[in-house]
This record gives sequence, C-alpha cells and structure tokens, in this order.
Amino acid sequence: MAVRSLWGVAALLCVAFLIAFADASVLPRHSLFARQNPEEFDYALCQPQCEQGSCGTGGWCPVFGFSGGTGLVRRSVDEFEEPYKTSLSNVEARNLSRRLFTWEAGSQDPAKASNKKPPTKRQADAYHVDVFAGEEHGYYGDTKGVADSQNERPISQQEAFGNTPFQIMTSNMHGCTAVVVVSTRGVWMTHFWESYSNGKDEEGNNLVHRGDPAFNQRVLMFLRGQTVTNPVPNGYKDYVKPTGPGINPNLFNNRDTDQTEVFIYTPVKYGTRKQDMNKVSNLKYLERYGPNGEVRDTIADILGDSRPRITMVPYMPLNTNIPAEAAQMGTNARGSILFQYDPNADGNGRRRWRLLIEDKFYYNKGDLPAPSVDLEVPR
Repeated sequence: MAVRSLWGVAALLCVAFLIAFADASVLPRHSLFARQNPEEFDYALCQPQCEQGSCGTGGWCPVFGFSGGTGLVRRSVDEFEEPYKTSLSNVEARNLSRRLFTWEAGSQDPAKASNKKPPTKRQADAYHVDVFAGEEHGYYGDTKGVADSQNERPISQQEAFGNTPFQIMTSNMHGCTAVVVVSTRGVWMTHFWESYSNGKDEEGNNLVHRGDPAFNQRVLMFLRGQTVTNPVPNGYKDYVKPTGPGINPNLFNNRDTDQTEVFIYTPVKYGTRKQDMNKVSNLKYLERYGPNGEVRDTIADILGDSRPRITMVPYMPLNTNIPAEAAQMGTNARGSILFQYDPNADGNGRRRWRLLIEDKFYYNKGDLPAPSVDLEVPR
C-alpha cells in the first residue's frame, strides 16, 4: 500500500507540473526592450553606475535582457503570485489585473468598483517590477519613458486624457527628482537627473541653493518650454538639449474643474531618520524642489495659480556604495514612479488615472470629463 501511495503522489506531482507548465506557456511575453523607436527607451529603468547619492553620474544599460544584476529583476512565479491571492484562476493570478487597485480582483459587480483601497507594500513592490517587465503593455501600451542615462538630458511626457490607455514610468532613482503635474484633462511628467540638473562646486558637491543660472536653464526653463540659446556651465556636464515639451497650461489652468495636483518626488539627506522624513528641513534640495522652492514657484507661475496643490513625496535614496542596498535596485518599488490612465477603469466606461510613487498610491477623486477634440497637446 505504501508503494502504491508513493506512486500515486508521484503521478499527481507530474500532473500538477504539466498543468503549471501549460499555464505558464500561455502567459504573455512582452519586453520593454522591443521598442521600435530607440529614442523612447527609458534608460532610467536600468541600473546606472552612480556615485553615492547621485542619480546621474554616467552609466550604462543592457539592451538585450536582464543580466549581470542590472535592470529590474523578474520575480519567480511563487514570489509574484503570493501578494495577489484571490479567487482568480492560476493564469489570471500570475497576470496582474490592470484594475487591481481600482477594482476588486475577480469581481464583475460594478457596485464593488472602488479606487479607494491602496495597494499593500508587497503589491506595489511586485507591480512596479512586473509593469517594467511588460505585464501591462498589452493593455496600456509600451511604457513611456522620461529619462536617458546616456547624456542625462531631461525628457518629458505630456498627454491629454482621451480614449486610449497609457502609462509613464521611471525607475531606479536614487538621488534624482521627478515632477508630475496632473489634472482632470491630462498629465505632464519628467525626471531630473541629480548631478546634471543641480551642478557641482569645486569640491565636487552638488549645488543646493537658489539663484543658480545653470539650474534655471536646465530645470526651470525646461518646465516653461523655453529654449536655451547660451548654456552656462554647471561644474558637471555640458548642457544637452532636452526632449519633450514644457508644461502646457491649457491642460491644467482651469481652477474650477481641473483639480490640478503637482507631485514632487525628491530625496532627503542621507542619515535622515524614518520618523523625520516629512520634515521639510531634511530635503536635500529644499530651496530648489521644496514646498516653497524654485520649481514650485515656476509651476505656480506657469499655471497662473499662486497656491497650486503641491504634494511633496520625500524619499530616502538607496546608497549604491553599500552592496546590500545596491542589490535592491530594481527588485521592488524603491525609486520607481508609475502613472497610468485608463478610459475604462471599471469596465463600464469610467475614466481614471492612478499614480504609484514607490508604495504610495494617488488617484483621481471623481469622474473625468469627456476628452476634448479641440485641444492640441504638444509632445
């Protein structure tokens, strides 16, 4: 009897293996590296070789896969499946539902549609990694990038909310700053490399104070969409013409209906304690990116709103000089920002946007208006 039982267990294990293999074989295989336009590739999604606390000191990026510890690392099926234990089938559980955070997984009941439940940290960690790996490209399309580690020029993405879903992402930030401006009509997003944008003094320290003409050219004039004709040096790298438009106020300046929000994701000083993360005095670039900094003032002027809604999202950058911290690059949500727009977020035509900044979750609070057919948005 014992021998028969062992043979029975072995047979069941073989069948289970074949079923699991069959399920895995039907999973979609999307790749962020398969873009037709190489200029749109988001090099920030790869792991640059950075100095301590600097996201933008030169780097490199593999183009043919996840190797050598670079890029964002694929999780195993077991590791991926665990945070998403639901009533879904095995195949569905292994594929991330695009409505996971705005819709009860597996439910077809519109009454249960809700975007008020934030993801857990484990869900956010898994989601950032798998979006990069292509799990959402079938619906949202290829991820639009906002960074280039080859020359560290700023890149912006600006989109009006229409009838096509899309997503914008940048990852592996460890000292850089990202800015997202979003309204009921559209979104603008960019990523500023730390050293390229801020510049360095004679001792090699990044500059932090107001009134720097190079910071004005590389960041503030870019926000305005102004052309730089006579670049000034900043002690780090020569000026490189940016890609993408400045903020179009026509997407964000209707104070009655636009509900415009500005998110600034920027680092705190090394050594800041967790309980002190929200003290503005601990921001590394307080005078430039802080709640009363130059970037905030410039955006307020662009929008014609002296008191725009600003959400500061301070973060502790990974110290890539510490092996244990460097090993985390690309394996979780740290240093990663993902914006998604879905014109059919609940399956019944409700238009929604959502923003994941690491494991922090933001979303639009009401219905978005029908898309305007008259508005031309520069890209």
